[in-house]
Amino acid sequence: MDFRKFDSYVILLAIVVVAGLLVSMVARFVILAKGADTGTANLVFLIVLGICAIFYLTIIAASSSVADFIIRVFTPHMARKKRREAEAELTQIETTMRNKLMEMSRTK
Repeated sequence: MDFRKFDSYVILLAIVVVAGLLVSMVARFVILAKGADTGTANLVFLIVLGICAIFYLTIIAASSSVADFIIRVFTPHMARKKRREAEAELTQIETTMRNKLMEMSRTK
């Protein structure tokens, strides 16, 4: 495995983390501008960051469920076709192996 290459999901996760931090930072600065103390602003930062994480996970879970549903509903014929092709290939391999074994047993 080449660790120098970044996969697309790592880049997506990095973008989401940066966006969540930016949103949380803006919320913290807004709270500080309204006159709250540093502890309250830090607590707001953590709460907003947690809400961003929950929001992201909810979107990922929902989109995964929707994608699975779409794949199941709209592509069952493709799955059956691939399964038939795979079964035909396995049958061909089994037949070839059986013929070679029979041929080897005849020569002995």
